[in-house]
Amino acid sequence: MSAQRIYIAGPMSGLPDFNYPSFDRAEQDLAAAGFEPSSPAVLAHLSPTDPGELADGLSYEDVLATGLQMLLNADAVALLDDWESSHGARLEVALARRRGLLTAPVGHWLSLEPAGPAPEADRASVPLDPSQVAEIERNAPTVMVDPLGTPAELRASLMRLGDKVRADARRGGKNR
Repeated sequence: MSAQRIYIAGPMSGLPDFNYPSFDRAEQDLAAAGFEPSSPAVLAHLSPTDPGELADGLSYEDVLATGLQMLLNADAVALLDDWESSHGARLEVALARRRGLLTAPVGHWLSLEPAGPAPEADRASVPLDPSQVAEIERNAPTVMVDPLGTPAELRASLMRLGDKVRADARRGGKNR
């Protein structure tokens, strides 16, 4: 039996080095506690010349789409401090909760003994296709309030994300 897969959600945008040190620390701590962590803090997303910038050709929507793909394979979600301030993390938490996944702070997971993967019965009864993510979140406006942007800007970002996820799904999940 493999370890429980835990996705790490937290703020990235606007933070030094995209908050990768916090994601890395959580990933190491969860792995040491016997979990199988997955983190959206993927080094390939960063510019090789400036870790404070995304790699050429990558957009915020690209990075969020990668995280959502990882989330779809998780059994639960570990939350970093201040996750509520990130509209991307709020989107991830809303999706996780709709799928029936437990979401809790990293410290909660570290205080438990890993119990193996969550039974399939504990997940949403119908598997979620990545191309449905934008449609599901379109019906959840209360979690999609971005205090730093207008509702129109947020809707436009989500539409671009939905277009990217649908295009990736049509290409068989290959995003490059």
